[in-house]
Amino acid sequence: VQKVDWTAILRFGAGIALGVVLMRTWAVQWLAKVALVADGVDQLPLIPMAYVIFVLSFIVRMAFTSITSCITALAPALIGFLVGMNNPSVPIIGIIMGMCVMAHDIFLTPVNSANTMIAYGTDAFKPKDMFRIGVPITIAVFALMLPLMLFYWPLVGLMP
Repeated sequence: VQKVDWTAILRFGAGIALGVVLMRTWAVQWLAKVALVADGVDQLPLIPMAYVIFVLSFIVRMAFTSITSCITALAPALIGFLVGMNNPSVPIIGIIMGMCVMAHDIFLTPVNSANTMIAYGTDAFKPKDMFRIGVPITIAVFALMLPLMLFYWPLVGLMP
């Protein structure tokens, strides 16, 4: 029991609890309205709008330890925002899929996933090592999203 990394377990529990509270109190819908509509994101062309959503999901993901709690909080708000635009040319499924990929593929800190927390618990590396390696990987994921959105997703029906 003394060798158990209780910090990791408590962070996951807190992340899931935060996601549930945000959903039950409608805070995610309010946040989407304040963060996206008020800032004019709904007026942007499709690709810039998607990238703004991806960056916001990346930033919000940094507050959550659990990807499940993050997506639980973000997806309903984002779906509500996209449906509320009443624009049939907006690929809701494609943008939600991209948001999930961007929120999932964060490699900057040891507390962003269970795998990295377990590895960090072995004392094999320091947080600065994770950050140094994680920055180029995260940039590569962001860079790969545009070709995926423009070429692959239309082939599989995620984008018009």
